[in-house]
Amino acid sequence: MKKARTRTPVTNTTFIEALRDEHGLTYKEADSTLKTVLQTMRKGLSEGRKIRLNTIGTLEPVDVKGRNGINPQTFEPIYIEPSKSVRFTLSQPLKDEINGKNEEND
Repeated sequence: MKKARTRTPVTNTTFIEALRDEHGLTYKEADSTLKTVLQTMRKGLSEGRKIRLNTIGTLEPVDVKGRNGINPQTFEPIYIEPSKSVRFTLSQPLKDEINGKNEEND
């Protein structure tokens, strides 16, 4: 059996390094810029607004209805309270890129 290749995740540090390399920012400037972008996204989502990142996709706050469930340890029925979550929808260009499609093959 072929072993799955482990890939390093993209983290905040990855973004900070990219900002430093591409725009010549200091670490503090890049960190501050990233924090501003992420805080703006968090604020928008907490206000119930969609976040559209044209080449990536859309983040959208959604209401999750309450439902019945089962406690996996005791197998007792439980009620899972309604909550809020975030739905991510992939953009078509990124979906095509991930699936190895390009405009020439369409």
